[in-house]
Amino acid sequence: MGIKINYSIDELIKATVELLKANEVHENVYIRPITFVSASTVNLDIRNLDTSTAIIAIPFGHYLEPKGVRAKVVSWLRVHNSMFPMKLRSVVST
Repeated sequence: MGIKINYSIDELIKATVELLKANEVHENVYIRPITFVSASTVNLDIRNLDTSTAIIAIPFGHYLEPKGVRAKVVSWLRVHNSMFPMKLRSVVST
């Protein structure tokens, strides 16, 4: 999309570790780094606009039972849109 990220992957990892340590997190968490356009200007070309980066950590709690889960891998092939009409045009008349 052309959004500039002002941090390297190593810097984001370091910031995430610091965030978890500062908040004394000792459980499973969902971590979501996000970069967004923070300029006060509205423009369709966002390549040169200012951006900000945030890291969100949301505790999962006990998401799964301690004994674990059973999982299975199933082969599946997605049908291409040109093979089967996926879109429907509906007309309502009264």
